[in-house]
Amino acid sequence: MSAAEHETTALPQPHTLTEMQRYGLHCVHCGGQMAPGGAVELGTQHNDDPILGRVAWYPRACTGCTARGQA
Repeated sequence: MSAAEHETTALPQPHTLTEMQRYGLHCVHCGGQMAPGGAVELGTQHNDDPILGRVAWYPRACTGCTARGQA
């Protein structure tokens, strides 16, 4: 998954992510599994995705991606 900065650029399109990334169980940037307490909430998103239609999703970033400035 390519990096996208949380507040300065758009998050990836939901159809490019796995279900686990859309549900906030894996990092939206690197796809790594989240450890308890090791995630940054990126806010509930509501999008009209060209493939999935109207989507509510819950992206989160891992502490590693956050430290690298990806969230």
